[in-house]
Amino acid sequence: MKRTSALVAGLAAALAGCVSAPAPPFEPPPLESRLSYFEGSIRSGPIAQSNPAPRSIDEALWIEFTVAFVEHLPQEQLTPVPERTELVLVARGSELLRPTSELGRGARVGIGESARLMRQKLAAGEFGRTAPAAHGLGALSRGVTGVFSVQFPEELRIPGEGTARRRVALQIARAPALASEELSVALVVEDLTALDSEAQESLSGSEKAASGSRVLQREYVLLTDRPTIDGPPLALSLRAPAFGADAGFALWIDVRSSRSLQSRADLHASAFAAAELELVRAGVQTSALAGELPQSDLYRREIGGVFEALDLQRYHRSALVFLAGSTGARLAQDLALVAEDAELSAYVKTVIEQSQGREVLISDAAGVGWLLERSAYLFAASQMDAHGLPGELRACVLAHAGEAGRSSGGLQSAVAESADLTRFAERLVDDNWISLVDAQPAARVRAFDWLRKRGKAPAGFDPLGTREERRAGLQIALDAKEGRAPVR
Repeated sequence: MKRTSALVAGLAAALAGCVSAPAPPFEPPPLESRLSYFEGSIRSGPIAQSNPAPRSIDEALWIEFTVAFVEHLPQEQLTPVPERTELVLVARGSELLRPTSELGRGARVGIGESARLMRQKLAAGEFGRTAPAAHGLGALSRGVTGVFSVQFPEELRIPGEGTARRRVALQIARAPALASEELSVALVVEDLTALDSEAQESLSGSEKAASGSRVLQREYVLLTDRPTIDGPPLALSLRAPAFGADAGFALWIDVRSSRSLQSRADLHASAFAAAELELVRAGVQTSALAGELPQSDLYRREIGGVFEALDLQRYHRSALVFLAGSTGARLAQDLALVAEDAELSAYVKTVIEQSQGREVLISDAAGVGWLLERSAYLFAASQMDAHGLPGELRACVLAHAGEAGRSSGGLQSAVAESADLTRFAERLVDDNWISLVDAQPAARVRAFDWLRKRGKAPAGFDPLGTREERRAGLQIALDAKEGRAPVR
């Protein structure tokens, strides 16, 4: 009640005049991306190995995943995926279905000159506007599969089953020994699909009512095409009609040998270290699921060693990428990926300082995540007060905190008044709501856009409307927030 009252009081400030709305920038839908690894192939899945073969950075391949959002996705450049498919596996829950792709039917694939030409034309703007949507750098050792996945933040409600998210992933596997087919690639698509008449007939009356004739389906499509080492990329295109009549995503996989990297050797070293940590985590999990390790020891084993290595400078980046990625500390993960070495060391120092005098259990993922994220925002606030954040770090803070990320004092207060990641996320939403009554139109627009992308913006509110329109819109939203009937 006190928080609601404070929010109402903040929103009661005077509203400023309006200006003409600028043309909206071309932006991709918000995507959440992740790069993971496991020992095993696409066909075998994760394999528990008690004594895995040692891996070397010199033999590890550089893997680069690039995803672009395209205004007018071309169809003629690439070949339909069904024509270049080696194997299809379809699953609904634990049930395997007939090997016919539905979700991936509209996808297209290409290698060599077709993939290269498509990328060149996109860069030249021949297919309309293009915006970067996701990116990942990895290191692929022998006998390992890398999985680059992107998912939409919107939750889909599945009647009778709960919620799920749309997800697309690319799996790239490397043979355990030198072979003619060194690499293999699979496209994985998860989305809602309609039950066919045969499947509906197999359900009872109550099951049919609960399903709503729509279920979550997962498809694994093993492709005939594959990228070549130090050669042409592999390209995929996927339509996304929900974001435009012919909009969609273009995806590329580039593979390079370590000897060809030259100036990118340091990035490759960081990617290899992150891959090794992820393989340790995945190996422990696979063993646990196989019954070789008590489940209660799983998280302690995988997090404990990494957390202890955090104090060693050469493990700063890889350890933070692993810890932040596995505990939901999103700003901390961005800092680990883009910060320069000196800034990263200063951030790690903040983490260590924040952990002193506090009981932080390495077996508590939420506690570790809040320690990393709290430290990330305090570090950012201190740099803002001292000599300013570099552009890329400032962009990370604004992306995660919205208009609230422009004030060092506001960030420090939000951290001090929050007990965990969940409460901190709620506080950022409240602070951006308060920014909707800022005297500066630009501040209102930034706060509104940040809230809108997260589904938290007040319905019907126009940040560039007249003062009276904005006041009325916010009052209606506040009445709905507090469960009050609107005043007639």
